[in-house]
Amino acid sequence: MTPCLLDVNVLIALVWPSHVHHGPARRWFAEHSPAGWATCPITQLGFVRVSSTPRIIPEAVSPARAHEALRRMTKHRNHVFWAEGVDLTQDGNAPLERVMGCRQITDAYLLCMALAHSGRLATLDRGISALVPSGAPPESVVQIPV
Repeated sequence: MTPCLLDVNVLIALVWPSHVHHGPARRWFAEHSPAGWATCPITQLGFVRVSSTPRIIPEAVSPARAHEALRRMTKHRNHVFWAEGVDLTQDGNAPLERVMGCRQITDAYLLCMALAHSGRLATLDRGISALVPSGAPPESVVQIPV
């Protein structure tokens, strides 16, 4: 089975009940998490940052409480941590030819991380599938239905 690297938006939707996509994210996770799911330093830090930003999350918490919520979630039996390790300066590692703006750079990197670990990137962001590099399977990005 192919594990999915969860995008920050998926982690946020899973943990915070007030998130508009909490229900769909929980249903998707219940069905697909047995195949394995991953976080990496970027998604973990993004989760803590967003979870402690009141203008984004109405029930924002301190970074320490967000970190504790992340720790609880990553104790799930099918979680794996993917350490950084994709060198964007190496040929074939940076699908930046499809990036149209600065807000897509991290998305492209997360997709690159998933591909480097023979996984997929699970997201609520509809635009990420446009970043799949030529030669990579189109199912490299899992768009969670909402």
